Amino acid sequence: MKLIHVNEPIHSSKVTLRQARLISKIKPDAILFEWPASEHSTLKVYNKYKPRDKPDYRIKRWKASMKVSSKTYPWFKTFHKVIEAIENLWKAGWQVYLYEIDAPVELTGIRYKGLKKKETMMIWCYLREVFMIKNIRTIESAFKRRKKNAKILLLCANFHWNNIQFLLKRPSKREIWEH
Repeated sequence: MKLIHVNEPIHSSKVTLRQARLISKIKPDAILFEWPASEHSTLKVYNKYKPRDKPDYRIKRWKASMKVSSKTYPWFKTFHKVIEAIENLWKAGWQVYLYEIDAPVELTGIRYKGLKKKETMMIWCYLREVFMIKNIRTIESAFKRRKKNAKILLLCANFHWNNIQFLLKRPSKREIWEH
């Protein structure tokens, strides 16, 4: 499995457009989103359909929800391009699996309740990244059985990517603390 990351110094519409171009170019087997994971995942539902059988009404609803979300998160203004890139691959018969890998919304949503201190923010990010690692490893094991040379595209901020790479090496507690 090859884990590919798109350079994302900050969340922005420009980065989102770059992500869409990269999706079209590399044709990933799966895309992992820095979005809260839940039992009622909105993205995993697409994984049960064959590429050309993805439900149009769900795709339209996804695009509409991104338009609404763009009022809070401005980088979603161009996210419809990412969805269209995925949609084009599906229409061409390419199976692209989608996954949310972030921590549950109960943890990710805490940020907006006022994490002020740098140390508190670091702990919050670490906890989220522990969830991301767990989800990546689960997806990785599924793809080892499904497709050995799978290309997995990870869409997340660079600071998460740096920590994810570190945690994927299975560091000791001491190494984590020093990191």
